[in-house]
Amino acid sequence: MPMNGGKLRRLRRIIDEAGRTVILPLDLIVPLGPSDGARDTGKLIDMAAEAGVSAVILRWGEAKRHAKRLDAALGLVVRLTGATGLRDGNPPQVLMHTVRASVGIGADAVCVDLELGDGREIESLRALAQICEEGEAFGIVVMAEVHVPDAAALRGTNRADALAWAARTARELGADLVKVAYPGSGDGIATICELAGIPVVVAGGTRRDPREALRIADEALRGGACGTAFGRNVIEHDAPYAMQRALSELVRNRRALEQVYELLDSCAAEMRDGVAQRQVELTGSPTRRASGRS
Repeated sequence: MPMNGGKLRRLRRIIDEAGRTVILPLDLIVPLGPSDGARDTGKLIDMAAEAGVSAVILRWGEAKRHAKRLDAALGLVVRLTGATGLRDGNPPQVLMHTVRASVGIGADAVCVDLELGDGREIESLRALAQICEEGEAFGIVVMAEVHVPDAAALRGTNRADALAWAARTARELGADLVKVAYPGSGDGIATICELAGIPVVVAGGTRRDPREALRIADEALRGGACGTAFGRNVIEHDAPYAMQRALSELVRNRRALEQVYELLDSCAAEMRDGVAQRQVELTGSPTRRASGRS
C-alpha cells in the first residue's frame, strides 16, 4: 500500500536516500531531570545541525520555543507522551499533546511510547492507535518507542523476541518507524528488524564508554537497523559535538569503526585544545598573570 504523500515527504527529512538516520533525542530533562549537558536546548540544536544529525526529538513546548533555531535541513520529531522521574517506580507515560498541535509548529514526525506487558498496555495501545489514525489524516510520520518488561518478567520470552513482538505490534497499529532499546546483540536486532518490517531505530540507553556506544551502533546497523537515537551518550560526553560527529559518520557514511574511533579522539582533542586556547585569550598567559601585567 503506497504511503500517504505527506508522510512520504516528511519521512525523507528524517531518513536519507540511503535509508539511514541519526536522531538526537533532546527530550531527556522531563524523565531524567536536569543535567549539565542537557540544560541548553538551543545550543544542542545548533550542534546537531553542524554534526550531521538527521532529526531531533523535542517536546512540544521546546520545539515551539526554539522554532527559529531549527535548521531547515534538520527534521523535527515531537514527543507526545511522557512522565517525570519525580514519582517513585516507573510512572506511566501519558499522552500530553496532539498531532494537530505538532503539525502546527512544523513537526515532521511525532513520537509515542508504547508500553506492553504490564497494566498500562491497554491505555498505551489505545493511545498509539489514535495517534496513528491522526497521523494518517495529517500526513505526519508516527514513531513508536516500544517498552517491554525486564527479562525476568517475560515468562520465558527473551528480550529480543519481546521487542520484536512489540515492534510488530506498533507496525500493525499503524506506526511508520519504531525505536527500540539495544537487545544485547546484532542477532537480536536482526530478529526485531525482520518481524517489524518497518524502519528500526536503536536507542542508546544509559551512558556507556564512548567506544562501546559506537560499537553497539555499528552492530545495530549490521543487524538491519536504519539508524540510532543516542541521547545521553552524546549529551553527557565530554565533547558532545565530537561524539555526535563520530556517530553521524558511522551511521550515515558507514565509516569503518576504527576510523570512527580515530575521528572521535582527534575531534575531541581539537575541541579541548580550542577551549584551552580560549581560556588563555580570556585570562592571559600564566606568565602575564604572575607578573601582574594586563
